[in-house]
Amino acid sequence: MEKTKKINVPIGAKIISVLYFLIAVLGIILFFHLIIGIGLNFKLGLSENQTIFLGLFFVISSLIYLYTSYGLSKGKNHARIIAIVISIIVSLIIFFIITSFYSSLYGALIIYLALLFTNLIILIYLIVSKKVKNSFK
Repeated sequence: MEKTKKINVPIGAKIISVLYFLIAVLGIILFFHLIIGIGLNFKLGLSENQTIFLGLFFVISSLIYLYTSYGLSKGKNHARIIAIVISIIVSLIIFFIITSFYSSLYGALIIYLALLFTNLIILIYLIVSKKVKNSFK
């Protein structure tokens, strides 16, 4: 009988895993909010097709976040790579929003900068940390 090797996942990766899980739960809640809103004729300024597309986006991204969260908690290297890609994509999107709509953001600018900073910290941690590199093989 073979013994399975226990992987010691760094605390930072566990924190990122919990954060990704919370983001996934939020995405699923937003999906249900959008779908219930369609049923109640709640108007978001979007057509029904746009609302359905947005809801599907939330579900798909939530499933990716859940998969990545689970993989990070188990020390899977593919989850680390997915988390790096997610951080790059989200950072680029937030950077685009900040640079494109800077004059109209006002109070939201602080939130966008905090999101950008958080994603960059996650990105740097997952790429540079020796503990993470050694744990995720």
